[in-house]
Amino acid sequence: MFFPTTIIADHLILFGHDFGMAAKDVTFEAVLGFVMDIASNLIGLGALVAVLFIIISGLKLIYSGGNQEQATKAKNSLMWAIIGFVVTLTAYIIVTTFLEKFTGIKVDDIK
Repeated sequence: MFFPTTIIADHLILFGHDFGMAAKDVTFEAVLGFVMDIASNLIGLGALVAVLFIIISGLKLIYSGGNQEQATKAKNSLMWAIIGFVVTLTAYIIVTTFLEKFTGIKVDDIK
């Protein structure tokens, strides 16, 4: 059975994030680092999916072969894929900006 939380010799590992300390000694910065790891992974996954949809939509547009209906569908898909990519990048910028403004901690300082 898989347990996402592991405590080995006073060393906390949660969902693959190594806190580097015992569970009782976890600090706010350590939890923030964990949350930022999850957020950056999700944002990276979202950006990857958006890029894949941009490629697929571009190929559909190329292979529409003059069919206006298929070309319109491909253009709409391309537009929404680009919007999705912009949203993921904006989410990262917002998260890092608010993190620095409200806590004074820079993303590069966390780990």
